[in-house]
Amino acid sequence: VALSLPHERYCKQAPGYFFSSTSQFSKTKKAFDDFFVLHPEVKKIAIVVFDDPEWGHTYREIWKEIAQSRGVEIVDTYASADLTPDFKAPLTKIVRLDPQAICFAHEPEAVIKAVQQLGYEGSIVSANNIFELLADSQSERTDLDGIYVVDPKISEDFRARFRARFHKEPILEAYAGYEALRTVARAFERNRNAPQVAMKSVSYVGVAGDIDYTRGSCAGNLSQWALYQFHGSEIHEATVRVTSG
Repeated sequence: VALSLPHERYCKQAPGYFFSSTSQFSKTKKAFDDFFVLHPEVKKIAIVVFDDPEWGHTYREIWKEIAQSRGVEIVDTYASADLTPDFKAPLTKIVRLDPQAICFAHEPEAVIKAVQQLGYEGSIVSANNIFELLADSQSERTDLDGIYVVDPKISEDFRARFRARFHKEPILEAYAGYEALRTVARAFERNRNAPQVAMKSVSYVGVAGDIDYTRGSCAGNLSQWALYQFHGSEIHEATVRVTSG
């Protein structure tokens, strides 16, 4: 049971025993687009991604599609396969191009530190791995105030119980792993001799939306992705108001 799955194409290629317990990254598009709904003044962005076609490039393509649909200029795109490179040189170049927002899917602490040291005053929009900063007890807790991030909507009850037990924020793999174990347990309860068959009949309300494997082995998690913003050490959903006309 895969806890993270960037592309739906894996589902089409997967054998009968392969399942996914998380919502695919391609479904983040609506939530990232909400940032531009909230900030119509943003007309120039830069993109920084981890040079991984299954993760960083997925987010890059989503941001490119949104930019094209909204007439937003991408002033620069930087990709690096180094997990923790020195971002100062490429980010210095990017900041000089005066983007109103920087979208990144890379090592969060290094990117944020470099951008803030350069005195960048625009918006920062992050992939959901930024939650790893809050989950890693060794992190220096880079100032996250004002930063936007897209993450699946999980129940406040689960988030509160996770914090109470582990004293940290649940990252995607935490609740995806929780759901993976719950689905496997249900499958074994239904058919101990053929759980991979029983998995395809599992359906229930999960902590991040409906879990429904009757629709397919990779259609399990039907969670909605949402745009959030950090306010100090707390995170709140960024509400998008729809007006008539």
